[in-house]
Amino acid sequence: WQLSVVMADWLPQMTACGASAVAHPPPPGQLRPTGGYGVASGIAPGAIPAARAITQASLGQIVLLGAAAAGLQVRRRRRAAERNSSRAVCCAVSVATNSVAQNLWLLAGAALGQQSKHRAMLEVARVMRTRGWPEADPSSCVADEMFGGSSATESVFAVRAPLAGATPTKVVFKSYTDDSLRMNRMLAGAKAFAAVGGSPEIICAEDNWVIEAFGGCAPDFGSDGDADSACRVAALAAKLHRAPIDWATPWKTQVKDLHPSLGCVPDDSPLWLIIACNTEGASRFPKERIMRLCELLPSPASTAGRRLVSTHGDLHGGNTLLSPTSELVAVDYEFSCVCTAVHDLIFLALSLDGQGRRKLCQAYLEAAGLDSSSEEVDALAFDVCVASVVHFGVLRRVFSWNNMALAMGLGPMSFQDSLQMLLSADLQDAVRLAQADPERRSRIIDHKNSVQFFQDVTSFVSALR
Repeated sequence: WQLSVVMADWLPQMTACGASAVAHPPPPGQLRPTGGYGVASGIAPGAIPAARAITQASLGQIVLLGAAAAGLQVRRRRRAAERNSSRAVCCAVSVATNSVAQNLWLLAGAALGQQSKHRAMLEVARVMRTRGWPEADPSSCVADEMFGGSSATESVFAVRAPLAGATPTKVVFKSYTDDSLRMNRMLAGAKAFAAVGGSPEIICAEDNWVIEAFGGCAPDFGSDGDADSACRVAALAAKLHRAPIDWATPWKTQVKDLHPSLGCVPDDSPLWLIIACNTEGASRFPKERIMRLCELLPSPASTAGRRLVSTHGDLHGGNTLLSPTSELVAVDYEFSCVCTAVHDLIFLALSLDGQGRRKLCQAYLEAAGLDSSSEEVDALAFDVCVASVVHFGVLRRVFSWNNMALAMGLGPMSFQDSLQMLLSADLQDAVRLAQADPERRSRIIDHKNSVQFFQDVTSFVSALR
């Protein structure tokens, strides 16, 4: 059991504490954090397995405590522990370092099913003590669970400052699944967006968690067909697109090194949105098929739509917040990458009619400081429609084999079937002809049955021809 690694001067007390906890678990009401970092007033048997989930930094002693409580040490010390259980617990804690005391506090939270919440309070108090909350300690913070986030998000808590007048008054703690490649990309993208005022400020990030400034509340948007609300988000897209694009280069390089089959994907390919969200699903297929798919996909022709920019990738009203200063900001960066600008408008345009799509594109062009003439508006609106059918009708269906949520309710499609469909429908040629024909473009822009229409490549091409 490697008990020798525990300091000899307090091993007897810790072992006795473990024996006592098994023999005489305290009532649930006594299992709570108290004092500075918090010290558990008792450790229930259910807390022993929970300890294994807490970080390794200084938890070895607590895990050993569980082992001792289950083995020979219990039998040798049970009687002494039963006679002096309170003294044993106090001695065990008093000799522990601050780090062990923090983990004991987390352990108490785990036993009550609140480990995530306690972890948020602990990390926020530690970080914010030097950033405007001088008196902060975990037990004095107030954490409220928030809902939402990407599929990579494990938990989100809004943590309020313990004292009135502290600045900032509230921060957000987010923990993610253990995926360093994804985490590093999302963090780099969030920092790039925050630098241009399009996302909440990142205060601190370590391992698989992030503390960011409180972004605000959900905006009061109208229904899905509300063009005015979509235009507000389009202006936010223009702000995000001012961010530099070099943040994504290390991620793309690492993806190509880890998954050689993706090394052929061009920098402006819409496939990068899928790779960002589902790298495993995209890397399954051989390089030759990936290359052929990229060759068959149409490219945007509008000046604004084909720009290579920092894209959010999943931009719609549900992924925005209204900041305390009434600024719209973006959150949830699961699809964030560098891609063509048109892809941050596809969700916004789905539920709009032709007039709404034109209004959306005009709002984007004006916010971006680009040519907003009727010709450019129609060119961009058409590119948005084409990007929608590629994203929803092809890519999400092909690469959802290991993530059905990605297909958005549509049935998955085999890679071979997708290639055959693109070849038989000749999407690329049909789009190229329409890009030079205003009448064909308008036919698509003004199409009313938007959601279903933009998920069906065959119907889309038939309307074009």
